[in-house]
Amino acid sequence: AQKEANEAVEKGLTELEERQKYERGLVQGALICMDVKTGAIRAMVGGRDFRKSEFNRATQSRRQPGSSFKIYVYAAALENGYRPQSPVRDYSRACGNWRPQNYGGGYGGGGSMPLWSAFARSLNTVASELSFAVGREKVIDMTERLGISGVKKTCSMALGDGGITLVEHVGGVATFANGGKLAKAYGILDITTSKGELLYSR
Repeated sequence: AQKEANEAVEKGLTELEERQKYERGLVQGALICMDVKTGAIRAMVGGRDFRKSEFNRATQSRRQPGSSFKIYVYAAALENGYRPQSPVRDYSRACGNWRPQNYGGGYGGGGSMPLWSAFARSLNTVASELSFAVGREKVIDMTERLGISGVKKTCSMALGDGGITLVEHVGGVATFANGGKLAKAYGILDITTSKGELLYSR
């Protein structure tokens, strides 16, 4: 799995550089391949070339997750009284000087739709409004229970404006794929000395 992961990252980054006409080798990336049932990391890529950069972007880099963060907002909403069929509006209030816009532009038409439809369409307006209606503190609590650290309470937090690590984000999302059971990532089973003495066992 590790060989395929390395090749997939290199292929994807090379294609991106060619498409955007970037300098070859300029763009970096990361990948985590994890067993969602056990949390076992099957492959990890922290960058293109460890000899050139020892920084592990899969575990050390805190990057904005963007719309992939919305799953935690919807999970908090479902845990606090919302249902998949609950009606929501394609609209969101302002927060200070900020107001969310949808990907296609505009602040939402104000139309009503079921919660599941807004999630499927990844509407920024609805995700933001849910974070305000449910309470941003409850969204943060959800992320912490799923093993994600460092999420800050901001106006645009529902849109993934804060940095989190890839390994924690993968573990958090994997919990949903695992039927709600926490799938905390791990990469080491045992550590022994040269004499066979067990120092650590998962």
